[in-house]
Amino acid sequence: MKNYASLSERLSAHLGDIIFANIISGSIFILIFLIGKLFGQDLRYVVNYSTLLIISWCAYSSIMNSYHFRGTFGKQYLGLKVVNINHQKISIPQAFFRFVLGFLLFGVIVGMVSIYFTTRKQGLHDLMLGTVVTKR
Repeated sequence: MKNYASLSERLSAHLGDIIFANIISGSIFILIFLIGKLFGQDLRYVVNYSTLLIISWCAYSSIMNSYHFRGTFGKQYLGLKVVNINHQKISIPQAFFRFVLGFLLFGVIVGMVSIYFTTRKQGLHDLMLGTVVTKR
């Protein structure tokens, strides 16, 4: 039997990823602001930081949870990885839909309740996509 990640481990990794996504988004936002200033434009009101944060977080999560990495920096730091139920790598599209469903379902908390009731400690988004979070 594989050793699956607990809710507290997943939430800790998630917190680290939120911090990292904010750093990425902040850097992109500053770069856009500086490019605008270079051309005499104030782009702060054109680019919505929240939208930029969600897009960069989605791209980061989708790339990092798939293929070689098998986990975001937060998951890697805690020794966790995202795989399918056969413990193989997941694809970028699968990681993308996992992020989107996790984002939508986590917002209503319902998505994480199932971790307490499933043998593989899967969130609702994991159950829907056939993924699990295990310890490395």
